[in-house]
Amino acid sequence: MSSFKIGEFITMRGGSYSDKWFEGPFRVKRDFDGAAVAQEFVNAFRNEPITEAWREDPFSRFSKPEDDEIPEANALSNFLIRSGYIEHMDVREIDAGDSYFDPENLSAS
Repeated sequence: MSSFKIGEFITMRGGSYSDKWFEGPFRVKRDFDGAAVAQEFVNAFRNEPITEAWREDPFSRFSKPEDDEIPEANALSNFLIRSGYIEHMDVREIDAGDSYFDPENLSAS
């Protein structure tokens, strides 16, 4: 992993095939080393007591069985936000059409 610097914009992705996911964009709020934070993330997951309130927390995706020692990959963004490393950014998307650009269909969401 690499290091991330204040002000950089990042996205996250994971999964494969039909389970592929993307998150972001995020803005880096403080410098961090990816390898060190990855270990911090796994340690936090292993040491966090699992309670019903914790499982229902909309900002946590650590909803894994109690015997799992590795968190779901898509829980990383929530950990980074809660730890003050990144912040979510609001963005808009432009739909440029299907296979061919259609100026009549150009819309933003």
